[in-house]
Amino acid sequence: MVKGKEIPPKYELTSHFIAFTDRKIFRIKAVRSFGNIEKGTIGGYVESEKNLSHEGNCWVSDDAAVFEDAIVRENAVVSGNSWIRGHAIISGNASVKENAFVNNFAIVKDNANVTGKARILGNTRVIDNAYVTDRAKVYQNAIISGHAQIKDHARVLGDSLVTENSYVYGHVWIMENAVIYGDTWIGNYVTISENALVGSDLDFLDINGLGKDGTKICFFRRSDKKIGVDNFHFRGTLEDVQKKIKKEFKDERVQKEYQMLFELISYHFERDENNG
Repeated sequence: MVKGKEIPPKYELTSHFIAFTDRKIFRIKAVRSFGNIEKGTIGGYVESEKNLSHEGNCWVSDDAAVFEDAIVRENAVVSGNSWIRGHAIISGNASVKENAFVNNFAIVKDNANVTGKARILGNTRVIDNAYVTDRAKVYQNAIISGHAQIKDHARVLGDSLVTENSYVYGHVWIMENAVIYGDTWIGNYVTISENALVGSDLDFLDINGLGKDGTKICFFRRSDKKIGVDNFHFRGTLEDVQKKIKKEFKDERVQKEYQMLFELISYHFERDENNG
């Protein structure tokens, strides 16, 4: 019986194992039928029984591995060649599959799905019906929730929140304490950062080809009602960046180009929010 519970073990550790550093990670075998798993089914790998709960229908299959202090519980499933390690928790009806990697203190729960070669690290939370796939990376203290989707090579980090029906793809970076919500789609090489509050496609603008070096720059709404600016050279409010431009660029034509752009951006973001 499982310690403290009137529930019989649902799997056992076999003698077959793989070695990782000084650890042995053992393949498992179902000793009773549960959920969609038949008695005798060969599963994936765990370091010990603390990595996979005997309760619920949770399971580790294929060549997936769960080790160190990581745990899979409730009805969560880890499959493919996924690795779950550190103190990560996979729970609820969550699914981690293919070549995904979850580490540190990350949590994937509810109906969240992590797949492809996605990386979930740090103290991140992937919850609700969120979907992270391809080579996307979510780390530090970021939260992906609602029906949000993170795809391709996108990065979400810092204390960022991507939620509701947001769709982040391409080579986008969402960082610091940015909040992306609503039905917002953000792609290409956009970077949205400090204090961003983006709830629709009208709350940010991505512009290419500025100045002599063809600079790419992104403008976005901030939670403090200011306009945020982010590119390879500058980051901050529109007012701060205007001052930096005057100091950085001595070419009057370049300064004028930026000034005209900033006037257009100010006009765009000054629209009546109640009228969209």
